[in-house]
Amino acid sequence: DDLTFRASSSVSSTSAAATQQQPSAIQKKPAPPTADPNAIRTHQSSIILGVGFLTAVYVGVYFWNPKFLPVARSYCDDHDLPLHPDTQLCYRPDLIAYKAASFLAMCYMGLTGFYRFHFSPSLRKEYQQHVDHKKTDDADIAMIEYRVFGKSVAASKEKSSKISIAADDQSTAILCYQIWDFVVSVTIPEHADPIFLFHHIMTGATAYYSLFYRFVPYYSIFYGGCTEVSSIFLVLLDLDTLLHDLAEPQADSANILNGIVEASKISFAVAFALYRVYGWLSRCVMMWNDCHYAMAHYETTKARPLSFLYVFLTTGVVLGALQLYWMGLIIQEGMKG
Repeated sequence: DDLTFRASSSVSSTSAAATQQQPSAIQKKPAPPTADPNAIRTHQSSIILGVGFLTAVYVGVYFWNPKFLPVARSYCDDHDLPLHPDTQLCYRPDLIAYKAASFLAMCYMGLTGFYRFHFSPSLRKEYQQHVDHKKTDDADIAMIEYRVFGKSVAASKEKSSKISIAADDQSTAILCYQIWDFVVSVTIPEHADPIFLFHHIMTGATAYYSLFYRFVPYYSIFYGGCTEVSSIFLVLLDLDTLLHDLAEPQADSANILNGIVEASKISFAVAFALYRVYGWLSRCVMMWNDCHYAMAHYETTKARPLSFLYVFLTTGVVLGALQLYWMGLIIQEGMKG
């Protein structure tokens, strides 16, 4: 029904296929599907433009410093920052600018990834074409090749697959955001948390290697797209505390803000549980099976150094544990409310 491509049955069948088709010690492993040129070079201008765009939005909002958007006083008191001498309100143009740029980035990554993963007719059609290259008994193997390499061995000579092109765009967007976010977060006390910075580094590294070696395009779309849907609602949810001083004096503003916050609370919790917990862990298991099958059954090449698949496996597990940690914090906050 979506880009999962019979994923529920594929997890178990992958293990069975790997057991039944273990290569002998004498038989030479086949080469993996031919890799397309690394996308770091081809997308270099897009990366520069992406980081530049987010920076321009941040700088523009920062120096605009809208006086009608004071933030909660605690954002000044907690960091010994002075209040405005005339209004005695707390103004944090860095936070407002950060949220504005982040919201645009999250919307792009989350909405494009959501569409590609669940609804894109071209990706679903292409998947079926790759499966048709194989016999029915080998359909699961074609699925593994498609998820890990972006195309099957049978389609190895063909031009870049649509899923690889879509994954390149998704990985380019996530790399742009992680580079920008890491640099800006260091300057903002609320975001200079070691856990967040560590998250930026690991996520950025995964996106970089996805582009460089053109690995795991299926998972790039999910992890770099669908999991960011919850982040859209998180930015809106932050309005509850960020713009607290704006909403209190005016009843209409307070009602609108409360409505946005309450809707975002539910949407954030559902999206986080669906994509960052259940979806993340289930795809992590699938990726573990896919990558281990690929490493066991294909010869590593200069263009396809299969050992680099461990980068994706490691980040998947580590960041998956981080999602569970954050989910625990969400549950704690929910119980307080």
